[in-house]
Amino acid sequence: MKRSSKELKEIAREALMGTYGTFALAFLIYFLIAFIIELIPMLFIRDDTIGSLIISQLVAFILSLLISVLTAGFQKISLNISRGEYAGAGDLFYCFRHHPDRFIIVSLLTGLIAFAFQIPTVGLGVWLVGTNQAYHTPLAYVGWIILVAFIMAILAYLVILRFALSIILLIDNPDMGAIEAMKTSSHLMRGNLGRYFYLTISFIGLTLLAILSAGIGLIWVTPYMNMTYIEFYREVTGELDGGPRENNYTEEYSYQQL
Repeated sequence: MKRSSKELKEIAREALMGTYGTFALAFLIYFLIAFIIELIPMLFIRDDTIGSLIISQLVAFILSLLISVLTAGFQKISLNISRGEYAGAGDLFYCFRHHPDRFIIVSLLTGLIAFAFQIPTVGLGVWLVGTNQAYHTPLAYVGWIILVAFIMAILAYLVILRFALSIILLIDNPDMGAIEAMKTSSHLMRGNLGRYFYLTISFIGLTLLAILSAGIGLIWVTPYMNMTYIEFYREVTGELDGGPRENNYTEEYSYQQL
């Protein structure tokens, strides 16, 4: 049974009643850890050379993958709460204890997909500069770059959207590999891409308000969003309609442990 965004949000709000304290504590821990981690790359910038900059950026990229594993912990907390199970701030580190390489691989692959879609924009910029077009028509140069970047960003998002359920699948299926999770997510998202996209943009207003509140509002908005996505996942897997909780996809996809 396919539910509207409004219905999924209502289910999410009901599940969140009385649990915001857990999310608030988890959010505070996450913020402090992420803040400290993001300061680390600055330690590798010892001068203004390109080599130093490259090293710092490489370190920042590696650390961002670790932060993505920590971020996945919010989905573990949401999944437990949505099922009426115990959830604590310690679940923020759940993914680090259950083959974190799987979560890192998913984040790495989706990141590479996003990067691949940026290549045309970079290529256009290099070509315009190389042919001196950028100097003769600077406004047109900027306009073309923005247009191509916008189109590529939309295409990248539509491709990556197919893998939106990968992390939740890995949490819900500890023996599932990264590639299998991405294939399974793509399968589950067939016929649901539009619904998920609409669900995502429906949070734009709340997210902007949360940011304008100096980020304090994110303590409430983030759990709400995560829980709604979890309810979407439970719906497409049939769990909300009384289907089996144990999702076995091995009959359709071969196991690939990475």
